[in-house]
Amino acid sequence: MNAEKTIKRIATDLANLNPVDAAMQEFRKTHDLGGELSATGFPKTMTQRFRLGSPDGRTLFLRDLAQRLWSGGGDEGGIEILQKFLFPTGEAALDRVRIDWRKQQLAYQPQTTLQAVFYYLLQNSNLAKICGNPECTRRYFFGKRTNERYCSDACFEKGQRSSKKDWWNEHGKEWREYRRTKP
Repeated sequence: MNAEKTIKRIATDLANLNPVDAAMQEFRKTHDLGGELSATGFPKTMTQRFRLGSPDGRTLFLRDLAQRLWSGGGDEGGIEILQKFLFPTGEAALDRVRIDWRKQQLAYQPQTTLQAVFYYLLQNSNLAKICGNPECTRRYFFGKRTNERYCSDACFEKGQRSSKKDWWNEHGKEWREYRRTKP
């Protein structure tokens, strides 16, 4: 699996993470993130500021941040937390930014997998979607287009049935009456 697919998978798994101890441990084990979520691997300023004493607490904190950013993310608090996560206090920001002359821009150089995940989410925020099916178990996904509303064909079909049912409940009586009196 290439690096971008891996990062994308970690991002969606994190955002859709069930807050159960076993699920969080499995997430850290599957994606080999134990070290990044340890007391020494996680930014100390964030651990202290948000009182994140355990790997589960840090995992849930990042899950909540991912969901917050995924849900429109433009709020100042979410952006501030993301900035502190991508540029931890005490580390030189210049070590994380490089010049990409061909693309005519500055490029961020993540130091950890989780920083790469959140940088990917930032770069692809226009494709970060929440499934329109409220019963979907993996609601957070990356769409292929900016106007996608459903994560899968199954959710799309469920949404279509729901829309048709709503239309029928609202207009069905009129439609049946029209069909009866139609010349």
